[in-house]
Amino acid sequence: EFEMLSGGIMERNVLVDRLKGYACFLVLFGHVIRGIRTAGISIPQFFIWMELFIWSFHVALFLFLSGVVYSLNGEWHTQNTKYKFILHKFLNLGIPYIVFSSIYIAINSLVGGVNTKSSLADILLIWKTPVAQYWFLYALFFLFCIWTALSGILKNWQITLLTLIIGYGVPLLGGTL
Repeated sequence: EFEMLSGGIMERNVLVDRLKGYACFLVLFGHVIRGIRTAGISIPQFFIWMELFIWSFHVALFLFLSGVVYSLNGEWHTQNTKYKFILHKFLNLGIPYIVFSSIYIAINSLVGGVNTKSSLADILLIWKTPVAQYWFLYALFFLFCIWTALSGILKNWQITLLTLIIGYGVPLLGGTL
């Protein structure tokens, strides 16, 4: 989101900010369309196609933009050590994931007629089982961990290729991630 100017001053990257804003709007719009359909309200076919179009790229766009920001901000080097960078990402992604996932599970276990029936014991499993819409924070944290760990031995395009091969290959072989 920021670019380094002379003198060490950071300036926001307006294009990245706009793309993130558009992507957020599209996700919200897609969820509204899905909510209307789930409620059994009839909508024109155009909106169903629009929803399918949005779901076809929005996650990839968010991950791409996270990578752009990661690159623009100097990758893990901004925190001086890989350990500090991972700790920083845990605080910024892991803590919100844990808090919001726990709240989501608690509400879904205590209130009837919710999206997903849960048990309070499910809170103990959020470290290994991503929860609802918060899976994105979970996945992004682990992608940052992978990138940081491999960045000393592989180039970014190699890490991307390896991640794609593993991400698509493991399920094809019957495994899960």
